[in-house]
Amino acid sequence: MAPTPTALTAHDAALQRLGELKGWLDLSARRWHQVQPLVPATMRALLKPGACDENSWCIVVAHAAVAAKLRHVVPDLESALSKAEGRKVSIRLRVNSEG
Repeated sequence: MAPTPTALTAHDAALQRLGELKGWLDLSARRWHQVQPLVPATMRALLKPGACDENSWCIVVAHAAVAAKLRHVVPDLESALSKAEGRKVSIRLRVNSEG
């Protein structure tokens, strides 16, 4: 039995959405790679790249103490990303709630 046109359309839409999500994941990974040298080495293992869009990015931090220390570096990270991408990029910090 051949798939219906509606099923094909839904499948194509799902593939397109997956492609978009992959693009956002790739952008987050590139941003992480760009800012890592600016992050103190002792903190890197406590951070993970998070969700992003064109103008903002989230860094997931292990706990509140790391977030407090990282806030001092965020302006440098934003400046580096903005320079690399040619547009203002703001960074949010999110404390990981998974123990």
